[in-house]
Amino acid sequence: MKVLGKTVCLPNQVELDLLLQDDQFLGFGEIRVAGVTIRSGQVPLRVDLSTPLGVRYTRYTLDDIEQQDEEVRLHVSAHGQQELQSDICDDYESDLLMPSTQLGQPIVDQLTWILTPSQLTIDGESFTGFSYAVEFSSASRSIYRMVFSSTFELGGSVEGVTYLHQGQCVPPAYTGTRDSLYTTSVLKSIGAPSSGEAGLFNHSMQMNARHGTIQCFDYQYSAAGVLIGMWERGEYVRSLQQKNADETVMFIIDEHHVPYATQTRTCAKQILFAPVQDTLRARDLWKATKDHVLRGFQQQWGFQSMPLMTEDLINESWIGLLPGGQCWFAGRVVPPERILYVLADEWLPLIKQHGMELVGFNMFQESDVSEYGRRCKLDEGVHGDLMVSSICNTWRYRPASYWG
Repeated sequence: MKVLGKTVCLPNQVELDLLLQDDQFLGFGEIRVAGVTIRSGQVPLRVDLSTPLGVRYTRYTLDDIEQQDEEVRLHVSAHGQQELQSDICDDYESDLLMPSTQLGQPIVDQLTWILTPSQLTIDGESFTGFSYAVEFSSASRSIYRMVFSSTFELGGSVEGVTYLHQGQCVPPAYTGTRDSLYTTSVLKSIGAPSSGEAGLFNHSMQMNARHGTIQCFDYQYSAAGVLIGMWERGEYVRSLQQKNADETVMFIIDEHHVPYATQTRTCAKQILFAPVQDTLRARDLWKATKDHVLRGFQQQWGFQSMPLMTEDLINESWIGLLPGGQCWFAGRVVPPERILYVLADEWLPLIKQHGMELVGFNMFQESDVSEYGRRCKLDEGVHGDLMVSSICNTWRYRPASYWG
């Protein structure tokens, strides 16, 4: 079957190629802003839909393209069917089954893609592009999430494109090459997501919150300019960014969680481009973009800024590696039940003398570390007991007996 193309043109020099196969709408292909390609057409930009009760939508047909002032709406029929397995689990985390005479029967609901021109000035630089959002409508079925699968790469290839991303376990700067791997997935061991003894079970957290483990916006630059992906407001979105070895596209998977309803809409994501070609300026604009996004969150949620203060944190190496083990400070061994006294008598006066204004204490509540010690996730092998010893896993909000 031949894939046919059709282009949606917005009034600010944004062109989005539609991918059509027979009567199916496959998604968006190559996208250009002012003649510059900002994503390859290899992988469609599309949305994956399902209900928690086991309805899967697997085919989409384009019904109409509607122009409303500068906004373009693509009205799409979502074709699915009731499947046996649902997303809901019983008390033992087994998928609930939905046996019914309706299994396999065709289901049709409605989607609307909303495309809107976007303009934004960040630190004096003019960005232009578009935003996209999706509305879901059904007479009887409710959804709570929409998963957007896409790739974005300036010039149509990651080669020579630098991605800047602050995350828990990801290089903050990555310049694309064909043979390299890049992922924002939090892995249990260094390496490809499916390599090593752990195999596919190497993932600790693959999809991560945009307001937590990974960066709340997308940012890349090349000789062509700077490309940003950001949301019009804060919303619960979990994402994965990944570039596979021997491929030249950067996957950006965004899982939007929306109110559970028969009529719902995602927050719009803006895709913005500026022809900034100076590398140092592109790096500075990353910080300016972060400040812009965070200011928006502050206004949305009523957060207040706080002044920067000099801070020192307790060195985790000062505490013992195992319950009952010894702590140390200033080159000498200190019993665990004495370490807090030693820090108060020797460390606090020292950092005050150095001008520190804040002190960070951690690990003193009852937690995995105080009760189990620092056992690693794979200490006992893939088939051994799963040990996730984490300071974040508090048992009781009271000082652990380990400290006396």
